[in-house]
Order: sequence, then structure tokens, then C-alpha cells
Amino acid sequence: MAQNRFLAHRARLLQEGQRALSLADGEGRNSVWIAEQGLEVIHQDPRLLIADESD
Repeated sequence: MAQNRFLAHRARLLQEGQRALSLADGEGRNSVWIAEQGLEVIHQDPRLLIADESD
């Protein structure tokens, strides 16, 4: 699973043990990648919340 270009260009700034907030990441492709780099990730996508409420 690959990260987007924005993250790829900033990967050197990420350090294991940091926290990250991943907004509007859909199903979480970038969130997963960030977690694989050793960061604690909070993933939030409002579209997923709306979909849950419609069930």
C-alpha cells in the first residue's frame, strides 16, 4: 500500500512514536502507511460518518 505524493515528499519528517491526524483519508490508505512508519494515527473521514448514519 503506497502513500500519496504529499506524504512521500515529507516522509523524512515522520519519526517513530509521533502522533498523526489523518483527515479525509477515505478508507485509510495513507493512515495505514503512516502507522507502518511507527506513528500513532487517528483517522477521521466525515464521508464515512455520514455513510454510517444512513444505515
